Amino acid sequence: MLFTTVDSPEFLTSLCSVNNEPIGSLTPLDLLQRLRTIQQTPGQAVHHLDPWFMGLYEEIFIKPNRLVHTDLYRRANRFPLPEPCSTEHISVWRTNMDQLGLGYRIPSGFYALIRPATVTAIVAAWPQSQGTLYDFLHLHLTTFLPWQCSDGDVATPIAATFLHLARAGYLELTCCPDLPSPAYFQHQFNWIVKKQ
Repeated sequence: MLFTTVDSPEFLTSLCSVNNEPIGSLTPLDLLQRLRTIQQTPGQAVHHLDPWFMGLYEEIFIKPNRLVHTDLYRRANRFPLPEPCSTEHISVWRTNMDQLGLGYRIPSGFYALIRPATVTAIVAAWPQSQGTLYDFLHLHLTTFLPWQCSDGDVATPIAATFLHLARAGYLELTCCPDLPSPAYFQHQFNWIVKKQ
């Protein structure tokens, strides 16, 4: 089972309520898109904590550009959640994020380095073979994941995996100096090419 939950009927209802599909029929990318949609449009959430499922990932790891956090229970409960998260909720959250390929459970914490298989699936789902990083990030990646850290660049948990896949030849990141498009990855690249 992909999702394990504490009071799961509400959470599973939110995931399935977007199109009324059974959760077993959803791919990991479908689940990421649903979680992101629920985060960005809380009105679609059935349970009031649901928008925070992806929201915690964004607030704890992406915006502050952080790979590891070990005191998730305290950190999560510093945010304006509609109700406090229990340690059991956080444990389930860590398990689900690991299963979605958004990082790895570590003792009492989470290592948020996105897995290469998750990035390659997201890149493969992009309808273009190449294009500006701006378009890829703002029009495609953002439908699956929060990616932008507080300084506007790609956050390290995601950037490190993209750079690894570029070095391994699964995708290409380049800089086209004449292109009037912002550069990312510490202002190094503004163009992305899918490799087959």
